[in-house]
Amino acid sequence: MLNLYVLPGGGRPRAGAAWLAAVVAAGLALGPAGCSAAPATTPSAGMTGMGGPTGLGDMPGMGDVTAAPTTAAVAAAAPTGTGLSASLHGYTLVPSAKAVPADAATGYQFRIDGPDGKPVIRYQPYESAFVICYVIRSDLTEFRYLQPAMREDGTWTVALPALPAGSYRAFTTFAAPDSSQGTPLLYQLSSPFTVAGQATTSPTPCLL
Repeated sequence: MLNLYVLPGGGRPRAGAAWLAAVVAAGLALGPAGCSAAPATTPSAGMTGMGGPTGLGDMPGMGDVTAAPTTAAVAAAAPTGTGLSASLHGYTLVPSAKAVPADAATGYQFRIDGPDGKPVIRYQPYESAFVICYVIRSDLTEFRYLQPAMREDGTWTVALPALPAGSYRAFTTFAAPDSSQGTPLLYQLSSPFTVAGQATTSPTPCLL
């Protein structure tokens, strides 16, 4: 079963197409051998309406902002992409660590480097946020929607709740300007990480 968690402070998991596509992609990446006959859990209707704080208190000039500006029109940077790559068109997701302790809340940091090799510090709003972040366990039994806050140097920090040991993947979704098209492009990048300890896995539910 895919466990969805509401985080303290009003954060709610997003039931939009972006994270659903990531769940499907993660399931397909495991291959038929990891697929069980158990049906996948469908997000409840109560998860529509994705308001809540954006966690932007640390972003320059954003200390008094409770919601990002209205989302502008965006175009997918990779319409047929799976989101399972850490790099796309010059943008790269760079996590600060590849492993975190099990069963203990901890901080998780990452940055997104742009085509110039420098951390991106300006983003177009998307779904009332500048960067959407969530983690999914490899057997799809854990899904956590997180609320990142950006420092002035472009480093994003999230409060990662206690997680059971196992293999996970961190996903980020963001919109960045694209000068060639004049329209912000939507990117989804991800990177695997490990929650240290003795992992107990569950059969992966068939998604298709």
